[in-house]
Amino acid sequence: MDGLAELRRRRGLSVAELGRVAGVSPKTIKDVEAGRVAPKRRTVERLAEGLRVDPAGVAKFARALGLAPETDGAAPTDAAG
Repeated sequence: MDGLAELRRRRGLSVAELGRVAGVSPKTIKDVEAGRVAPKRRTVERLAEGLRVDPAGVAKFARALGLAPETDGAAPTDAAG
C-alpha cells in the first residue's frame, strides 16, 4: 500500500480537497503524511472513504498509516499458563 500522500496524488486530490471530502482537517492530513502523528481509527476510516479505498482494503490502508488492526477485545493469554 502506498503512503497517504501518494494515494492522494493518484486520486488527483489536494490536501484541502481530501480534507473537505473526508471531513478531516488539512493539518491532520499533513501531519499523517509526514509521519508526525498516527491517525485515530475514525480518521483512517474517513480518509479511506474520501480516497475511495475499497472496503476490503481498509485494514491494509490502516496498517500503511501506522494503525494496528483492531483486536477482538479478548485479553491476551499467557503461554506459560
